[in-house]
Amino acid sequence: MVRNLKNILLFAILLSTFPLFSDPIPKSGFQVKGGIWGLGGSFKSEMESKFQYDKITDGILETGWNTSNKIYALHPIGLDWYKPMGPGSLMLGADFNGFPGVGLTGHKPDNSYNSFFATGIGINNTKLTFTNQDFKVGYLFVFDKLFITPQFLIRRFASDMTYSGYYFGTSTGADGGSIQSTNYSGFLGVNSFYKWTDSGSFFLNLSVASPILGTILTEGKHNSYQALSGIVNFDSGKMNPEYTGQKIQLGYQHNWGDLGLQVGYSSETLNVKYKNVTGTPVFAGSNVAGINVFELLTDRFIYSSAHQTEIKSIFIALNYKFGQ
Repeated sequence: MVRNLKNILLFAILLSTFPLFSDPIPKSGFQVKGGIWGLGGSFKSEMESKFQYDKITDGILETGWNTSNKIYALHPIGLDWYKPMGPGSLMLGADFNGFPGVGLTGHKPDNSYNSFFATGIGINNTKLTFTNQDFKVGYLFVFDKLFITPQFLIRRFASDMTYSGYYFGTSTGADGGSIQSTNYSGFLGVNSFYKWTDSGSFFLNLSVASPILGTILTEGKHNSYQALSGIVNFDSGKMNPEYTGQKIQLGYQHNWGDLGLQVGYSSETLNVKYKNVTGTPVFAGSNVAGINVFELLTDRFIYSSAHQTEIKSIFIALNYKFGQ
């Protein structure tokens, strides 16, 4: 108890060293930010519904996914730079929800679910790492208490998922595989702050897929196997993702000089479909082997249809202005 009081007092003393009033974002210089994501949050992958439709064609019925809720530190983390130019300020920045190639970052939900087929049941799970990075250019306008920054974003989405299942009953077996994809897409956005008091502001940030410059670069691959009822299936190929959708963040920011604290809510809906789905679905069993043309056709139909990834959470973030 005494230790907690000392920490609170130390924090209060630290805040008292900052000037009391400040704008929510700088008109010149840098602003670094980092947050904690996942408080009361949820992550629903577009692959859940795609998998359910895909398995139906194999005579397997899957239940909904039970997705683990996790807390993510330094999520998001970013840096913005402002340069006075004309009536406002040029803004260049980057926000990271997971760093490319760093396995400890990004959304990493674990999913478990059950499946049923004519002669038994299955126990299934998936492991997913989903990251996105936003590279943005914008222009800050200030109208008295209103700060508005229209911007263009290039958003990088990367998904890496592995899955497996074990089946029991009259027929026993297993399946598994992986899907990896990367996509760069253009989005349009606007960040806005309304300075309610000298130290407090409300913010609203919006971004939507650009109707002009959409998919810029896309690539992906998949592979899978299934051994069930005496038949072994293998498949591998390519599938290129396309992302559209929107993201909204709203909340309150309080400033102690150059230090700001945000508490807000984030909701993102991404419509994901795959183009140029290719594969070589082969099967083999007792006295039988060949190419599963039906699997190839149904995969193209299911994965080329748009399904939604939904990412929602309360978040807490700190930002700090410097170099002004």
